[in-house]
Amino acid sequence: MSKSLLEQQFKQKSIDNSSEEFKKNYRLKTLDEIFKQLGNRENRILFYCPDIPLVNDLTKIIYNLAYTLEKYKFNVTIIHEIHTYKCKWLIDEDRKYNKLKVDYFIKKKGSKTKKTSNNYSFKPSDTLIVPDQFIEIFDNLNSVKLIHKVVLFNSLGSLSSLSPGIDFNSLKIDTAIFLNKTLEDLYSSLFTFKSKYLLEYNYVDYTDVKRDSEEVLPLISLSNIGNVEFVNQVINVFYNKYPYLRIFNFRILDRNNYSLYKENFEKSCLILALDKTLNGTVIFDEAAKFKIPIITNKRPELNEEYLKLIYAGDTCLEIADAIAEFCSYWLNTFTKEVDDSSEDYIEKPFEEKLLEIFKALTEERALYFKRIKESV
Repeated sequence: MSKSLLEQQFKQKSIDNSSEEFKKNYRLKTLDEIFKQLGNRENRILFYCPDIPLVNDLTKIIYNLAYTLEKYKFNVTIIHEIHTYKCKWLIDEDRKYNKLKVDYFIKKKGSKTKKTSNNYSFKPSDTLIVPDQFIEIFDNLNSVKLIHKVVLFNSLGSLSSLSPGIDFNSLKIDTAIFLNKTLEDLYSSLFTFKSKYLLEYNYVDYTDVKRDSEEVLPLISLSNIGNVEFVNQVINVFYNKYPYLRIFNFRILDRNNYSLYKENFEKSCLILALDKTLNGTVIFDEAAKFKIPIITNKRPELNEEYLKLIYAGDTCLEIADAIAEFCSYWLNTFTKEVDDSSEDYIEKPFEEKLLEIFKALTEERALYFKRIKESV
């Protein structure tokens, strides 16, 4: 079992007080063990995943990336915050994720106590991957040396979570993985990364997508996370400006149950994506796979060509008008299956690129420790 961070600090202090010959031999022995771990894929790939008990895009992405790497024999662990948390909404829906190793930053000190400890035990060969919305995790790890710190960019969240005037280099982060090209271009115009990788990810893990056009209802499912007041404005404008369209109902996507969440997609004629912050593109990929029209407001993290197909405006009046235009068209079609003028959903193969990225990360670490060994 790995030692806690506090135990590691005591051990390091003891080593620092030893003779130069002992310190040199200890370092060389440690480096040899690290090279062995890297060569055998025994070094840990740690994905930080926040404890979010509701259906959300970020957790889906992290668990699927971790599962894919584990399938190819990487040593993967998902790190949650508190030891009592279980991602039941996802695991209950897809049991394959139950096989993944899960660990916690905050653990019980023992089976007979309720006291907890947050001294997580890192190893020098670890790679810690944190989604950009939770960049503050690295603020708490300034004392942790050697581990490879990587940011997974799937939103613009880090622009608000970074302290003013602080950049990624200040947090000793020099490696980035971007989940779409638009994000890569945007962040690269603002920050410098020693290593950056593009993983164009639009995978939707639904193997049982069934959508019967005869069962589609005059139902508009919406996502309004952090933007409740604005969405209420949109709905009020819609109903009052277009009273003849009151046949259409709005329903918030059910995030308490994954099966009901997917059922919302199956029954809806339109998806309204108006979250305050866009945490990835999963909701758009889900809509595309179900072949459901989806509209949103201005999103700088989306590809401009794609945004043209789904952009509905920025004010509550503009968006209400766009919804009304769609609803009028939907009512006047002979069937309830609406062509949204977009191409069929095409899943981009990401596994090969994911493996390529993590092989490159392993090579980076080998070169890093090689330089350290040459200096010993």
